[in-house]
Amino acid sequence: MALLEWIAAHKPRVHVSALIDPVGAHSSTDAAAYDDSDRTINALDAIAADQELVTLQDDVCLNGSAWLHHLTSSSSTTTGIPEDQVTALQKEIQEMQLSPTVLLVMALLYEHGLGEKSRFAGYIAQLPKQIPLPMTWDAKARRALKHTAAAPSVDQELVANMFTSFAVPLATKFPSIWPENVAKDPAHFQWAYTVVSSRAFTIADATEPTLLPVIDMANHAHTNPCAKIVKTDAGAFQLVALRQIEKGEAVTISYGELSNAEFLCRYGFVLPESVPTDCILVQSTELLQTYTAFMNDDVDNTNSDKSDDDDGDDNDADEDNNERSGKQPAKKRRKLFAAATPTKPDDALFFLLHGDQSKEFGLSDALLSFVFANDLPADALYDVLAVLLRKRDKTYSDALQTSPSADAAPQTKLVQLLTRHERDVCRRILIGILSLEEGSSDEELPSDDDDEEEEE
Repeated sequence: MALLEWIAAHKPRVHVSALIDPVGAHSSTDAAAYDDSDRTINALDAIAADQELVTLQDDVCLNGSAWLHHLTSSSSTTTGIPEDQVTALQKEIQEMQLSPTVLLVMALLYEHGLGEKSRFAGYIAQLPKQIPLPMTWDAKARRALKHTAAAPSVDQELVANMFTSFAVPLATKFPSIWPENVAKDPAHFQWAYTVVSSRAFTIADATEPTLLPVIDMANHAHTNPCAKIVKTDAGAFQLVALRQIEKGEAVTISYGELSNAEFLCRYGFVLPESVPTDCILVQSTELLQTYTAFMNDDVDNTNSDKSDDDDGDDNDADEDNNERSGKQPAKKRRKLFAAATPTKPDDALFFLLHGDQSKEFGLSDALLSFVFANDLPADALYDVLAVLLRKRDKTYSDALQTSPSADAAPQTKLVQLLTRHERDVCRRILIGILSLEEGSSDEELPSDDDDEEEEE
């Protein structure tokens, strides 16, 4: 494989232990695998803790500043770039105030444009040709994330704006550095951006993301990862075993304490199990609308004739909050409350709630400040959230009514899995909120077993 050839060509600057296969196949149960074409690091034999598995000297790693240093320290004969162009490029980058991430994207596009002449040719050849982060999905697939915590991060415009603001002017002004298609085809920029997003690391005291060939083949393990990335005093990067690794075991690292929504947006996968950092997203417009309906008794009146209904429709958001909270009858309060709503969707704020009752479910000062700033009654917040969460639970359950088929698109399976995790979080928060109120009960909430029967 190209990566193995690259490793051999760069010895001793690149050292890979004989105890591992750096381009091994995924196991069928690998949670982080997006598709069967992915590769990972596997142990070829038992490995002891603290064993050095991969060592990369700093000159075989790729980040923005290292790339610029290489251009400035290399002769024009070597790079084919006139010295005055390199000097002008440095000045232009400073004036544009490129972020380290964008600079690394541009560095990767430069190396990619060199083809076989690139110092990183074998590494780049091993990179996925397409990294299906949500920002690359079609409109229908992205809409399926609308009610999830991933929604704010699915920002196609952000990448499009970076392309027009940075890639186009730089590639146009410096054609001797970047090939023509960099300025004309946003797909190239999007590919490089998704590579950096999903594979670059910021380690220890490093101030910028860095692509680490070979090391970036290690997948994520939420619990009990078997290796870690360290930076030596000499500036080298190493993959080191944290514990005993069994023969045939995948060499995993931790990508961080992220939620499944963050894993999806940054890396393109969702773990099969929920994690403590999972949360649900509540938009300010949604909160205001629910407050308005609740204070005007729209919710109560919709459900007033069904308060004694025994059909057990536990997903119905229109529960009898009036009886539980002891508020005055609807006729005396109807249309007396009108909460202001943002005039544009862009004005909306959002809040993240999680299922940890010991941390008050994420009911932060920011949320309470929003309630007070909009002259909303704080003593009704739990009641309003209960209504909102019941509606959200129904939205999640409706989305899970049909299980994806075996040949369904990967995006569909990922959305379903994320939705299931967030529904679990939603129910934990709702049960917790109801348990804080006198006379409340969680017996009305549907069980996961019931929902699984429905989905079948």
